[in-house]
Amino acid sequence: MTGSYIVNLLTSKYPDVKFDVAPIPGPDGGASSFAGGDTLALIKGISEEKKKVALDFVKFYMEPEQQVYITKESGMPSRTDLAKEAYAQFDPRNLVAYDILAKARTPYTFSSDELFVSRTGPFLNLIQGAIFGEDVDGSISKAQGEFTKILDRTNP
Repeated sequence: MTGSYIVNLLTSKYPDVKFDVAPIPGPDGGASSFAGGDTLALIKGISEEKKKVALDFVKFYMEPEQQVYITKESGMPSRTDLAKEAYAQFDPRNLVAYDILAKARTPYTFSSDELFVSRTGPFLNLIQGAIFGEDVDGSISKAQGEFTKILDRTNP
């Protein structure tokens, strides 16, 4: 479960690996995608000079030429309106995430790290069980139970 940047990375470094890309299924239908979490923040009280430098960088970064360059370097362009152009010369599997993002909303949870980042969390256990274990369906079922328990405990 990762952003679409992984397609270019895998195809360039491991051209013989066969894989596909699919949206993350929702519990009651629908689908989702992982879109990252990089953030730029300007701290209150920042000098006008430093603020201008930061905003000039953002303007530069968001220009079409930079978005295409980011894609060439196996990055994921930030502008969904440029995704098709940025990925035109690459594998069309890159666009699966962008098709989902066009209809997306961001759910709020207090437990994202516990669910997805924790070295003992359900997502890592799911991946390890499904890839290295012998019972994929059992790994999925166990992870779903752990996800539900954490969400019930942490979300109001």
